[in-house]
Amino acid sequence: MSSVCKIAVVGSINADLTVYSPHCPTGGQTVVGSRLVIGPGGKGANQAVAAHRAGGEVVFLGRIGRDFLAETLLSFYRSEGLSTDYILHTEDAGTGTATIIVEENSGENRIVIVAGANARLSPADVWAAEEPLSSCRAILCQNEIPEETVQAVMELSIKRQIPLIYNPAPFRPLREELLQSAFFVTPNETEAVGCTGVSVSTEREALAAGRKLLAMGVKNAVITLGARGAALITPDWEGILPPPKVVPVDTTGAGDAFNGALAVAVAEGMPPQKAVAFANVAAALSVTKPGAAVSMPHRKDIDEFWKSI
Repeated sequence: MSSVCKIAVVGSINADLTVYSPHCPTGGQTVVGSRLVIGPGGKGANQAVAAHRAGGEVVFLGRIGRDFLAETLLSFYRSEGLSTDYILHTEDAGTGTATIIVEENSGENRIVIVAGANARLSPADVWAAEEPLSSCRAILCQNEIPEETVQAVMELSIKRQIPLIYNPAPFRPLREELLQSAFFVTPNETEAVGCTGVSVSTEREALAAGRKLLAMGVKNAVITLGARGAALITPDWEGILPPPKVVPVDTTGAGDAFNGALAVAVAEGMPPQKAVAFANVAAALSVTKPGAAVSMPHRKDIDEFWKSI
């Protein structure tokens, strides 16, 4: 591992407000819950923490409000040793939130996301941070920020010739020219169907969807398949890379662990198969602990587990 490996992450920052209750209320009903947990979330922030813990020096660009939630999140990132230099404050919007009601008996949940300051992250913010972002060996972004901001990230990656890992989550209709700048595109099964129109219910179909992504201009495609691992499709190789076996506790954030670790692997120059295998290990370890950002594994644990399988 290079001690100077730098990864840029441009994306969303949320505070997750999780309420645990005997059952979800119906219209007009009030239910007494058992506890409230406020924690860090948002795909961008989760992936930044994942990349940082996996051994990267992360330049993280995102937006938060000026409220108590912002201070809670900044405190967590600082305790992680994650730089907050490029986390920008927004005056006219609050920190993004995900309000989650979890039924304690069934585990079923209801989620309401408010983008808040995430919707204010702009192309101008990207270009204002061009120099620090361009000092990185890989750039990672997702779809919880405006499409024009994602496009700016892609344009910067082309201009500065930096490998881009694009996680099209949550899915939204894409222009093919946006995909053509990506070194890796990393949809899950649902997102892959949206991107390609190809079913991925079988491993053979997942590989076919990956080939379609390459035909659209993507350099390498990875379709994450949950417990089945990941389908990797490159110009020279394709196949299914199974994950290591673990006992899952909470699968929240597994995709973010995968993407953050993949960005580190790309930045370190690992070839695609090795990079995806590394990301698989990180994702597998993340599901053995509850939570999202707090469950991201550290590099020492990834390396030790990888050697043991």
